[in-house]
Amino acid sequence: MDAASSGVRVSVIIPAFGAANPEALAIAVRSVRDQKHADVEILVVEEHISARRFDEIATTLGATYICYPVDERDGFSIGRARNAGLLRATGSIVLMQDADIALASSGFLVHLVQLCQQEPSCFFTAAPLRHFQKHEISAWRNALAGGARVADYLATCRLYDGVVYSALAPERVSLIKVPHPYNPEKQDREYVIDRSAYVAYRAATQGWSGNEPLLFTPCVWKGLVACSRDLLLQVGGYCEEYRRWGGEDGDIKWKLSHISRSWSLADDDDCLGVHMDHERPYFARDVYANNKALSAARRARGFASTVAADLAGNAPVAAALRMTRGAQ
Repeated sequence: MDAASSGVRVSVIIPAFGAANPEALAIAVRSVRDQKHADVEILVVEEHISARRFDEIATTLGATYICYPVDERDGFSIGRARNAGLLRATGSIVLMQDADIALASSGFLVHLVQLCQQEPSCFFTAAPLRHFQKHEISAWRNALAGGARVADYLATCRLYDGVVYSALAPERVSLIKVPHPYNPEKQDREYVIDRSAYVAYRAATQGWSGNEPLLFTPCVWKGLVACSRDLLLQVGGYCEEYRRWGGEDGDIKWKLSHISRSWSLADDDDCLGVHMDHERPYFARDVYANNKALSAARRARGFASTVAADLAGNAPVAAALRMTRGAQ
């Protein structure tokens, strides 16, 4: 471990919702616990409608567990969950992880801390991403229960470059002509594709990009954000108005880009993430459209007005920012 980074605490925030796969969450948390970096704080934040599900996983694996109920009519908010973790975080560097993504290398955080120290005014995003299939997750869990480390087990596995979910847009299946890897009967539901097929897909759907109901989990971990805790507080934290899936990650990067520089990790294999495939029962076209309209409205309002409104509407984040400034 680099001596300069050994005294730096990293807070890893992982939101979890009712539809999350407990096995995948356990693997995600284990991948953080396996890190070589010495001072790591893991915060699992659960929003639930009827009953908590993930407290045992979090506490058994040494994570701080944060949980609160939400109204079913209001729905889940990833931004709200990330803010709850941010307010409890004690690390100077924060990594926003997902409950379905594992850190592939045990040196991931050592490398990330070094980058954050070299470029403290930057925020890091867009790490490389590979994919692990649903039917293999139980085998992974059993290997870890037997003492295997996440990185060691992944070295023995076949990983994929991308996954396309076409159930919501069967009329557009013809755009992707790649066979399903293990179940020919599921040709109308999901596809695993390689990088060349992804390039062809993007070329074929250029006019639809950002508007199509087709879900694609690409070769880049776009939701990853890593930077100093102070930078996240300066922009008012995450917007909590986005519901269910999508929007909040692009929004926080839009805000951060006004006060710091974006650093893409897309070609940095030391920051590889592995996505654990799953169903998406929470996706709905109307929610997607509403989130997209919200993003457009916030950008039209402008950065300064948007941050001011976010801080005015989130007293705990505003208080944390005042405390941080007072300590400087």
